[in-house]
Amino acid sequence: MKRLALPFLLAAALHAAEPAALAHATALYAAGRYAEATASFEEIARHEPAAPAVLYHLGKLVLHRRDYPRAVELLARAAQAAPNDAAIALWLGNAHAWSASVAESLGPRVSHGRQALAHYRRAVELDPSSVPARFSLMNFYRHVPALLGGGLNRACAQAAEIDRLDPVAGAHARALLAFHQQNFDAARATLQQLLAKKPAHYAANFLLGRLAVASGRHRDEGRAALERCLQLTPTENDEPHDEARALLAQLDRPTLAAAALTATR
Repeated sequence: MKRLALPFLLAAALHAAEPAALAHATALYAAGRYAEATASFEEIARHEPAAPAVLYHLGKLVLHRRDYPRAVELLARAAQAAPNDAAIALWLGNAHAWSASVAESLGPRVSHGRQALAHYRRAVELDPSSVPARFSLMNFYRHVPALLGGGLNRACAQAAEIDRLDPVAGAHARALLAFHQQNFDAARATLQQLLAKKPAHYAANFLLGRLAVASGRHRDEGRAALERCLQLTPTENDEPHDEARALLAQLDRPTLAAAALTATR
């Protein structure tokens, strides 16, 4: 009887610990402590390799490391296990979109692009109130020509929906679209209004820094915004601190700054 009791008690203890372990790993991820989060989720995966939440987070973690094929694999498995989860559909779309951005030939770019669009639309269908899903869809539309399912008109329509759902995110979306069209004065004015209300908005500060690099103007303002980013914790949707440091370096090279208009993920 004692020989049977020990395995039973160990299994019960493991089952009781799983929610706490998952919460801890998720908190590490939310805090941007990706190396620790990876170790925690991999430990959980030893016991629950098919759990959608684990596959989802591991997929996002490898995506942050730019291991796009592995991210697609993990997130596709998560989507298969939880087909009605909008967040999983969104991040599977991100994995395909970022895979398309680094594909060396047209075929894979188009294939990944179509998959990204399908998953983004699925995420919005599953959760029409999801601002991150609509933001990713907007970014897809602004980067992709209308012939391939994108277009600026579609991007503007998503920005309007974002603004309806969340005026702060909507202001960021409008500024990003103005930046995309190189309407730098309009982008700057919108960002200044946003940051007057939300000075710790990481993405708005980052975009103000990018604006200074791209336009070659208001460099001190851009430098201050990027330095503010380094004092803040980026979310999973924000550019990391390394990208902010790279922009700061470009601001210190005036001859290169005007040519530094780069695409946002």
